[in-house]
Amino acid sequence: MRVLLVSSNFEKVPAIYPLGMATLAGWLRSLGHRVDMLDLCFEPKPEQKVIEAIQRSNGSGPDVIGLSIRNLDNTLYPEFLNIDYTRTHQKFAHLLKKHARVPIVAGGSGFSLAPQALLKYLDLEIGIIGDGEMAMAELLRRLSEGKPYDDIPGLMLRGKPAEPWKVPDLTDFPKPWRQAGHCAQYATINAGIWGNIQSKRGCPMSCSYCVYPNLEGQTLRFRDPRQVAAEMKYCRRNLGISDFSFVDNLFNLPLDHAAAICEEILRAGLDIRWDATFYPHPEYLSQDFLLLAARSGCNSIDFGGMDSASSVTLKGLGKGFTVDQIMEAAEMVKASGMRLIVSLLLGGPNETLETITESLDRVAGMDPDCAWISLGIRIYANTELERIARRERIIAEDDDLLHPRFYVSPHIENGWWNLIDAYRKKHPQWAYVCLARDFGEWDEEILKYATAYQNIHE
Repeated sequence: MRVLLVSSNFEKVPAIYPLGMATLAGWLRSLGHRVDMLDLCFEPKPEQKVIEAIQRSNGSGPDVIGLSIRNLDNTLYPEFLNIDYTRTHQKFAHLLKKHARVPIVAGGSGFSLAPQALLKYLDLEIGIIGDGEMAMAELLRRLSEGKPYDDIPGLMLRGKPAEPWKVPDLTDFPKPWRQAGHCAQYATINAGIWGNIQSKRGCPMSCSYCVYPNLEGQTLRFRDPRQVAAEMKYCRRNLGISDFSFVDNLFNLPLDHAAAICEEILRAGLDIRWDATFYPHPEYLSQDFLLLAARSGCNSIDFGGMDSASSVTLKGLGKGFTVDQIMEAAEMVKASGMRLIVSLLLGGPNETLETITESLDRVAGMDPDCAWISLGIRIYANTELERIARRERIIAEDDDLLHPRFYVSPHIENGWWNLIDAYRKKHPQWAYVCLARDFGEWDEEILKYATAYQNIHE
């Protein structure tokens, strides 16, 4: 069948290559379908581009259109910084319906966060939650044969809930269908040729706010490390991509799989650099592994999921590590000679001014090369944070959380800004996005972080 895949993500800070759409395209092409991809991120006239793509898709128009929704909003707090993307997704869903008389299937990680609410808001009838490859392929088969499709796992019809189709084995998946000119656009805006890559799906952790267990399940599903290295080799040789970022929720969990990928990168003789988000626990950061990661092209360890360095707040966030384990892991990174990146997500359950002080003091003790300080947590449906927020009456009973709502601990309402600002005076090199009072100040903090990050990777 002829398939047109459309990505309606316009966010450029940062600009994220639509890996999910490219992976779906690669899978469908391997099954013999004719696929066109339309990424609207850099299009000056996106509406016109959509109409043209519908008219020319593989010569006679598409049989099915997939609308890829990556995010619902930019998750930024204070709320005046927040950009709600759902209106944009709605505009393009309506445009597709107006100009194409074929099934339109919503999907992507953003869609899976609030599927029924989005189907209603976008006025669409069909969506796919969770892994999209198998469900979309089965949908195309049944459409081509004129058979019913309402019982396909992962396929959600308006008003009819469904369970996601989680692909149990990622070993035989073809590589994403990356196009050279498409990748070059992201290279330009990201000040370098950069590619995202996935080595596994799933997350066994239970962080109170996190959507990964809902999106990908809590069972880890792995790609063969040789396939991961082969994909990186293809990107390096054919697309000129030399810098990679693993999109796995936690790259070093488990450690043996991460180490095997590093070994395969070395075995392939790849001259690349790469980064990832790491679990801040000493059991998953041995000195041998850190040295292996460095030899394979990694020069920084990002504790992106650390979020706090206070035992009280870590418990409220549902974290699986302790303050002592964080500090030990940070010492291991610094001792290895690797650069350390940390992120704090302040304001969660149990947070007080005292716990914020504890976290900031401990981050200072880690002496990170780059630090991101944010506050306010986006509340998503079907998370523990949603249950806490409803119990505390922070959100209304009928709020479907399609549009952004934030959790900020009631114990810090008075005083958090002045407290964090005092640390900015002591540690001005960190990025304090939560202190931005307008978009100009937000740009300054983003530039500060981006500069520190680039310095690490030079």
